[in-house]
Amino acid sequence: MNKKNIGMRIRNIRISKNMAMEEFSEKINQVNPKLKPGKSNVSRWEKGFNIPSALHLAAIAEIGGMTVEELLSSTILENFSDKELLEELLRRQMMKSERKTDL
Repeated sequence: MNKKNIGMRIRNIRISKNMAMEEFSEKINQVNPKLKPGKSNVSRWEKGFNIPSALHLAAIAEIGGMTVEELLSSTILENFSDKELLEELLRRQMMKSERKTDL
């Protein structure tokens, strides 16, 4: 598990959602009210200084429309360029939204 790669994926999720770090930390709190990360936590994750806890990873993965396994996988997302990665994240989010409307 490479901290920098995970950080890059977290950053790409945040950017794909057009959120500032503070907004992203608030969104994590909305997904799981027990979590109260600050923008400094998000910054440290994105820079690869720290890895989020399992609960944080679950919330981040949900925001990104993926599983924790996909978020942590070094093979699924590293094969994409930045543009392709953002497109893939958006595609997954749309698929997730469509599944919710089908229910």
